[in-house]
Amino acid sequence: MKTKDLSRFDLFLLKYSKFIDDTDMYLGPFADAAQLSASETAQSVGLIADLAHLFLLKGPFIALYLAHTRNFSALLNWIPRELMAFGLPYGGLIEVMRNYEKTCFAYYGLTKNYNI
Repeated sequence: MKTKDLSRFDLFLLKYSKFIDDTDMYLGPFADAAQLSASETAQSVGLIADLAHLFLLKGPFIALYLAHTRNFSALLNWIPRELMAFGLPYGGLIEVMRNYEKTCFAYYGLTKNYNI
């Protein structure tokens, strides 16, 4: 399948997954560093940033992706990673891996080399 064969909404999902992974690359390690600091203020900022990213970006994406594709097997990839990223010390380093983009691109049969 080629990108020109995809609908506008499919392209939107691909761009959205890339955006989530792009922000995870920076926000995951930042939230970890903030939560592991000695300052309660920094810990609060890290927790709020992590939860806001989860509920404001990832939540809507997962809902849209599942409603459109019915690919519920993606949850078997995303849920354990999010639980580990949120619950483990240094778990934000898991966020550096591009799992949303990889899963979304694989569903459409695309490689990551496409410019979307």
